[in-house]
Amino acid sequence: MKGRVLRRMLFGLWVGLPCVVTAASIDPGELNRLREEAARAGAVPVMVHLHPSTLADLRSSAPKLTAAANAKAARLITELGLDALMGGRWSNSAGQMGMYVTAHGLDVLLGTVNAISFQQGPAWNHKTLLNGSDGSHAAIERSLRERGFVDLEVVVNAEALEVRYDRSGRPTLHGQANSIGSAAARLGALIRNAPNGAFADQTVTARLAQTTSVARTTLRATREGLLALAESDAVRSVRPVGHIDARPLDIDAEATQQATAQGQVDVIVVMRDVLAGGKLSRGSIQALKRANRATLDDILAQAGAGPLQAEFAQFGAATVRLTAAQLGRLASLKDPRLLAVSLNKPVADVQLGTSTVTLNMAPAWNARFTASGQNIIVLDNGVQANHPFLGNRVVFQACFGTTQTRTTSQGIENWISPCPGGNAANNWDSPFGTPNAAAPLSGDMLVRSHGTHVAGLAAGNQLTPNLLKAVAPSAAIYAVQIFSQLQGTGAASSFSADILAALQGAADALPPSADGRAQPFTINMSLGGGRYTAPCNVSTIHAPIASAVNQLRAAGVPVIVATGNNGHQDAINFPACIPGVVKISAVANDGIGNTRSVFSAVEAANVVDPAAFPGEAFWLAPGGGNGTWVMSSILENQIGGNAGTSMAAPQIAGIYALVKGAAPTATVNDVTAWLQANATQLVPITVTTGGTPRSVNWRRLRLPSQ
Repeated sequence: MKGRVLRRMLFGLWVGLPCVVTAASIDPGELNRLREEAARAGAVPVMVHLHPSTLADLRSSAPKLTAAANAKAARLITELGLDALMGGRWSNSAGQMGMYVTAHGLDVLLGTVNAISFQQGPAWNHKTLLNGSDGSHAAIERSLRERGFVDLEVVVNAEALEVRYDRSGRPTLHGQANSIGSAAARLGALIRNAPNGAFADQTVTARLAQTTSVARTTLRATREGLLALAESDAVRSVRPVGHIDARPLDIDAEATQQATAQGQVDVIVVMRDVLAGGKLSRGSIQALKRANRATLDDILAQAGAGPLQAEFAQFGAATVRLTAAQLGRLASLKDPRLLAVSLNKPVADVQLGTSTVTLNMAPAWNARFTASGQNIIVLDNGVQANHPFLGNRVVFQACFGTTQTRTTSQGIENWISPCPGGNAANNWDSPFGTPNAAAPLSGDMLVRSHGTHVAGLAAGNQLTPNLLKAVAPSAAIYAVQIFSQLQGTGAASSFSADILAALQGAADALPPSADGRAQPFTINMSLGGGRYTAPCNVSTIHAPIASAVNQLRAAGVPVIVATGNNGHQDAINFPACIPGVVKISAVANDGIGNTRSVFSAVEAANVVDPAAFPGEAFWLAPGGGNGTWVMSSILENQIGGNAGTSMAAPQIAGIYALVKGAAPTATVNDVTAWLQANATQLVPITVTTGGTPRSVNWRRLRLPSQ
């Protein structure tokens, strides 16, 4: 959003309402959706809030709280009886638990005295992070609803298991026998100990013998069996036996046009199946990279293509320069391993458009919850690393840019990578650790300050000359510049390959985690473009980014994204539409936070009915608008105001980092569940469904008082 920068050295805080801690009750519309889903599927996932807890409780592990919550959970499970499935149960040890319940179980929950509230919980495929982008998870659900069971092909999660695909698309699994045997033995134990009826009797005995030595087996499972498999660390993949990925090969027509006009064009080549679901060890990730790299090389070799420019093998993608003839050969090959060839082009812009009172940060800060030991990775248009507000806490920098000539309907465009030391040999990038790599772009002061403003909102801290403190004031900052500039205009945008490169760099930066602890990182992306009324179509460039988000979440790394400022009431931007990212829209920074942000006559915070994105996390946070601003660092060592969903997102990134600092082993789902139960205030937001306006509740964050 275009807007006037208010340069102030004083941090203005609006006076908020008194903090009132209330339990979130289930929204009537949400309850109706749960009832409908229970009627269709037989059972639905719910998150039950058993006991309130504070950040101090998380930090101390609160044995008394855990004991009280466990006692309530035990009584509730007894009360539910057969109306609660055995599989799919989870607890975050902070007073929240999840389970699948029947339609009658919903009635039991409505009347119980053993829980404060309940709401829709993450479904098995959202919580377990298994890969279903090929339509396999939807096919599993159809079979369960129509037949009550599903015949599954199960791949064990053996250490360093390498999956290679031949040119017919057939997978072969390679790994050490002892590693495969260990994972298979764990799978066999799971089957033997599963609840009655979880697996069809006629298949269990035969399959048990197979699971002692093979990496892949088949099982007939009910929903109970599916939930047991999906929750197990012995399982990497589940899909219906004989499942065929129906997504068509997508060769970007614009890429062919560009190549014809220019001779060559930069494209992103996307594999169909990377088999990267679940939690992967470092050894398994390296094996995944080797296998995917070999597949990508073989696909491109058939087209006579040159070497890869940049690879994102962990996510099943790479960039390469191709001619129109080579693109034509790729299309004619119909290689079953190839999903898409997408033009590398600009896809996201910065989302321009005294919030800490609304978020109730003071009690957390006073109790020394400041996200110490956490790291916030800011993917943006550069950060002034030496800004006083950032306090020398920009510990790493990187830059991923694109130098490219494009032929468009408006004429020739020359895009320039701003990365220091960037050249054709290193794909115009500056890797993590390059000094001053994330320096802000040139151009308009407001636009140039965007990344610096965002970084300050997430993790700024300044004691003098005036107190100014961000949400996570002790977190370290990884500044990653991902924008390229359009020569002669001052305009800047982020290319799809550079977003992928930044996510691959972030994944590579994660230290080894032998004990399975969640990684102390949170990623913020205050950028976007496009218009999406449902989760992104994963048949094009979205597929590897969705894989990246999934793998980062499996490592305990939340990815926070602004929904955009286009004024939509039925849609959000990319990459907020990617499954698994935490989606942030904005409310006015008036100390109350109950009004959707409006930035101009045509610009407002994008919102959508959360039901259109089932299982996803949506939050509201102060983003300015409606005559208000959000203050943070801007260039030239100044403090200024700005407005937009860009300003809301980093505050939520700071909240996730702060909670992760209090509970270092918490998963992304654990943090989200704790916030939903303890830090939620419902705000009615008008959305449009089928052209008809209606009111739905969004959740706004407000931390509980300590």
